[in-house]
Amino acid sequence: MAWTEPTTWQAGDPLTADRLNTEVKDNLLVLKNPAKGIYRATGWYQSTATGWNDIDATNLSFTLDTNGGDIQISFLGYIYGDMFFDVELDGQRLGGSSGIYARSAVNVGPVSFSLIFTDISAGSHTFKWQWKRGGSAGTIQVQANSNSYTQFAIREVN
Repeated sequence: MAWTEPTTWQAGDPLTADRLNTEVKDNLLVLKNPAKGIYRATGWYQSTATGWNDIDATNLSFTLDTNGGDIQISFLGYIYGDMFFDVELDGQRLGGSSGIYARSAVNVGPVSFSLIFTDISAGSHTFKWQWKRGGSAGTIQVQANSNSYTQFAIREVN
């Protein structure tokens, strides 16, 4: 369901069920149920790639029909290694050469970040979580199991 720009009402305009349903009920449903893609990881992801690649092309690729405006990108979880995170939007990464988040450490640690990207056009968009290994050799990991909650999320926020 798409957002409908509300009418600027004038004195004497007829108040009909169709107009109320479109401009009030339907728009409230759009606000209550924003476009979103949320995935709770149940296992580990790991990579040794030094170039940008999809973390999980199946579960961490979301196609959202947006109304135009702002998108929130969020991550919560445990990671290991020297790595960079980014999100690809319709084939273009949102971050620069270092992505939207960089971590330089070799120990396992909790990480949480949330960013808002503005002026995303209305329509159907594909978002893909991506990562790459940093300068140190070895494997990078996102860890998830029954003791550690790891979540990737993308949602429209306006």
